Amino acid sequence: MTVGADNQAVADHADVLVIAVRPESMREAMSKVRVRQGTVVISVVAGVDHDELRGLLGADVDLVRAIPLPAVRHRTSLTATYPAHQAATDLFNRLGRVLELSDDQAFSALSAATGTISTQLAFLSAISAWIAQQGIAPVAADRYVRSLFVGLGEGLADPTQTLDELVAAHETPGGLNNQLRTAWFNTEVSALHAQLDALLGRIGHPQARRT
Repeated sequence: MTVGADNQAVADHADVLVIAVRPESMREAMSKVRVRQGTVVISVVAGVDHDELRGLLGADVDLVRAIPLPAVRHRTSLTATYPAHQAATDLFNRLGRVLELSDDQAFSALSAATGTISTQLAFLSAISAWIAQQGIAPVAADRYVRSLFVGLGEGLADPTQTLDELVAAHETPGGLNNQLRTAWFNTEVSALHAQLDALLGRIGHPQARRT
């Protein structure tokens, strides 16, 4: 492995250059870097579109945006890329699988969906807090909630079942799961979609498609 002296040194020797910084650090990191013509640039910077990237790079490059997910650390991520490019596909196939997109709107929708990760974890934290309020030690409540949901990963990893089928498989009509979903979650779906629309607008697409 060779470590470049600075960002420009890396860009000077890279055929494929990956930009992976926080959005607020993007301009500072790239403002003084010049990328060689013909370099394939893969950006995993959330919310920074092609136009802004080209304005910063100031070069005729092949530009790809990608969304590697947390599972990339286990090489099981389904990484969305836009537009499709063989260099990006080859790279991210080493880290799981690739979902090649040819539509900027579709890419932005998937990017917006990544904004639900911490909310999902906060949902589990809220369940744990409620259990603790019933007199269970917080540490035990936390362990129980983790155990309750960790086993769902096997079903999520099975592509032969749709998410709706998984929902049905984990509840009985009139049972506890069915009661909570229909009485609470179903009424909140429109609010969830409205917030996802807001994330999509923040990314740069003010209107979500409705079918």
